[in-house]
Amino acid sequence: MSNTLKVAALAVLAVAAGNVYADPAETKGGIKIKTEDGRFEANVNGRIQFDYYSFSEDQGAVIGTAPFGTAVVANGANRGGAAFRRTYLTLSGKAYGWDYKFENDFTTTAANGGSFREMWIGTSVGPGKLIIGQHKPFRGMEEMASSNEITLIERPNTTATGIYAGRQFLTGLFYKGNTDTFGYGVHATTLAAATAQTEGHSFGGRAYWFPMSEDGRTLHVGLAYSSDREDAGSAGAAPVFQYGGRRGISLGLGNAGAVTGSGFGTQSTIHGELAGSFGSFTAQGEYAMATLEDGFGTAAAPSDIDVTAYYVQASYFITGEKKVYKKDRGAFGAPKPINSYGAVEAVVRYEASENDETTTGAARGCSLGGVAAGSYQTCEGSQITVGANWYVNPNVRFMANYYLASADVGAGKDEPEAITVRAQMSF
Repeated sequence: MSNTLKVAALAVLAVAAGNVYADPAETKGGIKIKTEDGRFEANVNGRIQFDYYSFSEDQGAVIGTAPFGTAVVANGANRGGAAFRRTYLTLSGKAYGWDYKFENDFTTTAANGGSFREMWIGTSVGPGKLIIGQHKPFRGMEEMASSNEITLIERPNTTATGIYAGRQFLTGLFYKGNTDTFGYGVHATTLAAATAQTEGHSFGGRAYWFPMSEDGRTLHVGLAYSSDREDAGSAGAAPVFQYGGRRGISLGLGNAGAVTGSGFGTQSTIHGELAGSFGSFTAQGEYAMATLEDGFGTAAAPSDIDVTAYYVQASYFITGEKKVYKKDRGAFGAPKPINSYGAVEAVVRYEASENDETTTGAARGCSLGGVAAGSYQTCEGSQITVGANWYVNPNVRFMANYYLASADVGAGKDEPEAITVRAQMSF
């Protein structure tokens, strides 16, 4: 952490020293220094998210997982606790016509995916921006939303939390842009894991249309496609549906290349989005279908598996605020409180995932917790999340979520419940 802080401080001082006529530093929402000619700029931002979570006893559970993903038998067990979810320090700015962003998460370690988040340089090329480095791939509305501005504590199953197997940040080339009514993004990247810097490649793109984009009067339609190909020896492309998000029980819906003996394959995903805001009310939904190459059958006669995932979500500001729509990412952001006591929002979401393989009398390649893959005939899960958000001011937010989940894995039914609470500050 000390090295990152030193780099951030030196960068800010360097920008300030580059032009003695620099404007005074701004402090609206963060620390910003910019030269008078606009050629050099440095911004320092950060976020702290502190969570408490509790899982209810589930006497009928088949298999559960303790917090942080450790597999345990969960019959009657109540696992919970408190932890920092994210602690970011971000340095971004401009230099000689190039943009840059360096972002580190001090909560995350190499053992669970690495601490770097966005880490790139970029410049304008044609109508859009070319980005080189590590960035989010373009695949979904809620995935592109900032963790500071997501409506519920956990992202839905159509994101890296679910069918994209935890890969929220990839390294490679990105190109994005937007007009007054249309936005797009394409990527060509490697697949990264905690144990290997490169384990395959991913290609994809996203386009979205927003004929209306005023606060409180927004219409959004989007479509994305991605193809993720893993190399031999990697962990396998495993879409995962999660109870209560990352802190809950996981339901594995299948592995690409599982039956060929190679341990790798291609996951091709098509992804649709629809959203709208009308005054203080906002609704959105996404539907994704992933095809897992050679994920089912036998090595002599392999076949593909189709996995579907979708969610619908609605929120309402009791205090009269409106969602802010961000054209550059095609996603909703946080509201601007209009009352001295802040903004209060109520939200509900339903999500479901399913392995669609229907061959009679054969395993479908899914697994629950520590139970071996391929041992069940049915594999599907759903979850209802109810939440409330209190935006105290533009920098501080408190969140509370209640989860009621259900999974049918052939061998039995699992119906866990969970409660999570978050205190968040960002600048």
